[in-house]
Amino acid sequence: MMEEKGRRFGKFNIVDIIIILILIVGVIFLAVKFLGSRGGEENDASVRIEYTVLVREVNPQVCENVMAYKNANVQLMANGQMVDGNVVDITYGPHINYEADSNGVVTSSEEQGEDARVDMYFTIQATANNTINYKVGTQEVRIGKVHIVKTTEFEMEGYETVTISRKVLQ
Repeated sequence: MMEEKGRRFGKFNIVDIIIILILIVGVIFLAVKFLGSRGGEENDASVRIEYTVLVREVNPQVCENVMAYKNANVQLMANGQMVDGNVVDITYGPHINYEADSNGVVTSSEEQGEDARVDMYFTIQATANNTINYKVGTQEVRIGKVHIVKTTEFEMEGYETVTISRKVLQ
């Protein structure tokens, strides 16, 4: 069964076969890793979504400068690239502070004065190419998740998505 030079299968010995199998498994692994596997994680249907992002405790001067773009329909960007999405509305209101007393009773108070911070709301319309996890640029859009509103004109950090509505595009 075994030849005189330790070969079992013609021109190949057992070590040669193990090395070939390892190479085949490595090539398959790299192909899956770099070419990607959809595996049900994505859905190619396009979805037009509208969502609102709450920006808390904004400096009033920053708010004033950003409000200059209220009716400008400013396009979103991510990683230096333009994204299929626009800020379609910007509103703001007073920032409310909430405090609990020693009995656990929560009271609210509106910030007062010239330097009182405000809360801003950005309404954004964008196309997401995935109906499972809405992704706009490089960010997933989910209620309660921190979201960065980034355009060529301004960037606001540390915010929370508060509403999402969607419409599947035909």
